[in-house]
Amino acid sequence: MNSIIVPVHNEVGNEASARPSFEELVVTFLCNKDLRASSALSYRASFNQFAEYLRLNAVILVTEREIKDFKQYLIDKKLSVFTVISHLSAIKSLFSFLAARNLYLDIARDIKVPKKPKEFMRDALTKEQAQKLLKSASGETIVDKRDFAIISTLLRCGLRSIEIVRADIGDVRKSNGTPLLWVHGKGRDSKDEFVVLTDEALRAIRAYLTVRGKACDDDPLFASHGPRNAQGRLTTRSVRRIVKEHLKKIELNEKELTCHSLRHTFATLALANNAPLIAVQKAMRHSNINTTTIYTHMIDRISDGAEHYIDL
Repeated sequence: MNSIIVPVHNEVGNEASARPSFEELVVTFLCNKDLRASSALSYRASFNQFAEYLRLNAVILVTEREIKDFKQYLIDKKLSVFTVISHLSAIKSLFSFLAARNLYLDIARDIKVPKKPKEFMRDALTKEQAQKLLKSASGETIVDKRDFAIISTLLRCGLRSIEIVRADIGDVRKSNGTPLLWVHGKGRDSKDEFVVLTDEALRAIRAYLTVRGKACDDDPLFASHGPRNAQGRLTTRSVRRIVKEHLKKIELNEKELTCHSLRHTFATLALANNAPLIAVQKAMRHSNINTTTIYTHMIDRISDGAEHYIDL
């Protein structure tokens, strides 16, 4: 990252007494705040975005005005609201942390972060679309079998892309005869949660591992088969790309349909088939059941909408 010079205010007259680079302030934050490795990477990505914006605009002194302009810059780029929230929240955390230690004024305190949408922005697939997606991934090559296993596991077990990436072969284990996949979930420190592997999901995984050949328990469950990273761990970007390519194969090109749509599909279809709400909450690993009820509200809102009663 290019060093962006910013002032550190002293307590007398708010005059700049020293001018560490933005990078130095970021390093102070990352080295002294207790963060998971994944969180540190996320913060770093947001800080890189802000630093690049400052560099492109030849900003020397960072003030509240620059943060407001950066917010508008992100919105004008038509980034997702979740990305905007992530970047602004990181910047607010940075300056709040620095202000608490008298290293910088909290110039981001009054910056308003956009609200998260009440409903999910990414649509779920219908049962027919999900079946077509699975069929699009069927094939005999090792990549075909891997992609089919990934899509099958996402649809049938409600996993997130990061959980697909973190899964190891040894995470597939039986409990009382039932096959489970232990997952390292979002915001978790270890693989202390699990999903039940349906017969279809397990069959797809086994078919892929059979053609893949010899592997160890610590090897990634779903591996890369490209020349640059053969047998290495996939990235979340790779998993999202795989799903997006197969969505395009069945002519589902809508921007709203993404890898995460498969997780929403799992919850929506389970509830539509009368799965108990508490069972879906546990399968989705939602800490608050109110998150799960959003799916029921969406189903009820669409099927029982007052609009259906209008006859003109």
